[in-house]
Amino acid sequence: MAILTVQVPQGATGGSTLQITDPATGRPMQVQVPAGLRPGDTFNVEVSPAVVTAQPYNNSGYGGYDSYGNS
Repeated sequence: MAILTVQVPQGATGGSTLQITDPATGRPMQVQVPAGLRPGDTFNVEVSPAVVTAQPYNNSGYGGYDSYGNS
């Protein structure tokens, strides 16, 4: 899990719902301000880490035949 630090904005207090953007996915998500916090305070939110899909890398050089006669 990745951890985001969120600062409580002006007008929000403990129990308020905030909408934040997950920096890994760009998706909006809603979080609740923990009880007892005031504007300017910070709290941590766990978010799922981004999943990166890798593609095979063709390192055969110029794309011609290899030393075994394969293309």
